[in-house]
Amino acid sequence: MLLFAANDPGSQNHIKPIYLRAVADGAEAEIIDLMSAPEFAVDARAIELIEQRRPSLLVSGSSSNQEEKALVQACKAKGNATLSVVDFAVGRKLKGREPDNLSDRFLVTNQFAANELLDLGVDSERVILAGSAHLEQVFLAGFDQPAESIISHYGIEPGKAVVSFFCAANQANSVRAVASLADNLAGMPIESAQVIIKPHPRMLDKQKLKEICERVDQFIYDSEGTTSTASILAASNLSLSIASTVSLESIILGVPSAFFLIGLDDGTYEDPIPHITSVPRIRDSATFGRFLDEALDRQSNLGNLDVENFSGSLDRSWAVVQSMLASA
Repeated sequence: MLLFAANDPGSQNHIKPIYLRAVADGAEAEIIDLMSAPEFAVDARAIELIEQRRPSLLVSGSSSNQEEKALVQACKAKGNATLSVVDFAVGRKLKGREPDNLSDRFLVTNQFAANELLDLGVDSERVILAGSAHLEQVFLAGFDQPAESIISHYGIEPGKAVVSFFCAANQANSVRAVASLADNLAGMPIESAQVIIKPHPRMLDKQKLKEICERVDQFIYDSEGTTSTASILAASNLSLSIASTVSLESIILGVPSAFFLIGLDDGTYEDPIPHITSVPRIRDSATFGRFLDEALDRQSNLGNLDVENFSGSLDRSWAVVQSMLASA
């Protein structure tokens, strides 16, 4: 059987298209959400699961907290094949770990991540530049709801500009960034826009974020958390995120996006995102103003739609899985 596992929502997104392809192809497959089942991030429970399931192949994500590590190690101890999907840069996620203790092979979304794996000592034949199957599916699916229904859902006045802001899992960084956004709206081309603030699903305590949103008239705090990312983007003139793949999703759907980093330390989030040249970094008011001018004219960062090599990614990824299954 095929076993899939990931923790971060972003990492789950990157393995899910491959899981669905496996199911459609008639393979026996199971996917584990490690956010909902954190016990399998513990070595003993991971070994127990692998002994029960006896997977021919484990396909794991590469979450920021590396919660998939225990399952990878359990598979390696039991002789089960392992494949990890790596989005963004590898960076600090894998530093200090011996190459032989990492997954047998890696599907990477970009050349920068591939180069980092090679620098860590991983053999080149173990690293496959497959691109992002997740972004390919986002592109093919498009918007899942009309903008009008989302505008009505949030009670936004028709004709108002809409900005969506996607927070990070780190509560303190999200609160600082949202506070900086509030301070930087005055005098900007979107000063009268409605801003939908979307908490990260993995943020443990959202109360401070909610409180700051309630103090700003333009901010709409998405307390329900039930509206999809694509739906929110459908209603947005532009989007902002804190170094999230949502910005890449936004761009390929035709909605200009940027990483909003005002109020954060200069080096914050630069480790995971140096290779993403299609998404501007906003670290000061002047850059913010220039981005807004371009974005409202729909001229910002829409030139390269094949970000993260998404075109044909799922076929390339599935071919690697089939190859590993054939040799298992």
